[in-house]
Amino acid sequence: MMSIGLGIRVYAVWPRKVSARISSGCAFILLFMAWLAVPVSATPIVYTVAGTATGTAGSMSFSNAALVLVLEGDTSLIDNALAVNWGVWQNTVTGTITIQGVGTGVISQPLNLHSACGTGRGFGVSLSRRVIGSGPPSAFLTSGIPTSYCSLGAADSISGLSAQTFPGAPAIPTGLGPILFTSISSMSYVAAVGSVAQTTAVPTSSAGALAILALMVLSAGAWAIARRP
Repeated sequence: MMSIGLGIRVYAVWPRKVSARISSGCAFILLFMAWLAVPVSATPIVYTVAGTATGTAGSMSFSNAALVLVLEGDTSLIDNALAVNWGVWQNTVTGTITIQGVGTGVISQPLNLHSACGTGRGFGVSLSRRVIGSGPPSAFLTSGIPTSYCSLGAADSISGLSAQTFPGAPAIPTGLGPILFTSISSMSYVAAVGSVAQTTAVPTSSAGALAILALMVLSAGAWAIARRP
């Protein structure tokens, strides 16, 4: 009877220990999965390019109107593949354009903001990534920027830039209609790292459910250990 009793006791205790360990392991896995489900915030950067422009927006014309482009990008997407030989940095951006007397419109497709720090240094905007020797002309290109401004990834501010437009440049598609510039002057450029309101890393519904389930499993494991004789 004693051996049977001891056997029963050992049999009764062993599953509790195993159950507690399994519960702890499952909880760890669930918490790890919940952590993976939380989105990682990127590093935003906002470029504000302003000046005085003449051109057309759809069927409307504007002349010597105040122009503001607010372009949002991410520092991790800055492309410096052409930087070594050609002094060109590029970043894919989205945003809005405001023209005095016309209105504000959302730019309908991502644009390419680029800096040229070789001959004729400046900032430009085009519809696609620059490829040396080919590709459509930029919508505009400023001049006179210091080389320290070329990387597109730092907080910078400069004003009083001259600019040029290019015949044959494709129109910028916007909610105001296709926009073409015939002249731009008195340009300014401001880059602000991290000025976009970053989305707080709030767990998604699935991540929250996993976290709650993990806590329940941990509680069950702790309860089982507490009841162990």
